[in-house]
Amino acid sequence: MLFSADFSATDKVGDNIIHLTADLTRADLSEAALQEADLAECTLGKVTLTKATLQGADLSSASLQDANLTKAALQHADLSSAESTDILKDAPLRFLKKEATNLTDANLSHAALQDADLSGAVLQNANLTNAILSDANLTDAYLSDADLSGARGWTVEQLRQAKSLEGATMPDGQTLKSDDNPDGPTPEEWLKSRDREEDGKDG
Repeated sequence: MLFSADFSATDKVGDNIIHLTADLTRADLSEAALQEADLAECTLGKVTLTKATLQGADLSSASLQDANLTKAALQHADLSSAESTDILKDAPLRFLKKEATNLTDANLSHAALQDADLSGAVLQNANLTNAILSDANLTDAYLSDADLSGARGWTVEQLRQAKSLEGATMPDGQTLKSDDNPDGPTPEEWLKSRDREEDGKDG
């Protein structure tokens, strides 16, 4: 059990204090108990966190590219970038600074993301199929080409806060407009159509 574990350390080099973070690339942490663990800024590329319990964990600014978080419990976890509103603003994805939490190509299918902070996170091409997004913070998140098929608990307003939805497959299975899918609806068109559906239900 790694409850509240701290995966960082400090080292003194001369007069300077250096902040060190763990490199867990390709580590197998399946079903690990990591509630409230401090994994901020850690390198977690291609790590396996299948069915891991990460409630309240700090994963801010971590690199989780190609990570497998299938069925992971991430309620109240912090997956935000360090300074998302400044660092990510209008930045092309290939130039994003390391302070952004990188979840590119990550597998988050069936993950429990209730109340998780994903603000400013890069979720390009991430697999979020059947993920639970209730009250997750998606402000300025990059969801380009992400697969949200069957995602649950989301709201139109929540998705509207995302920085990019270009080419994303939405919860209803529609794929939005991109260079590879020029005939798809734009994010604005899809969100407006959902607004109309909600208005119709209310009526």
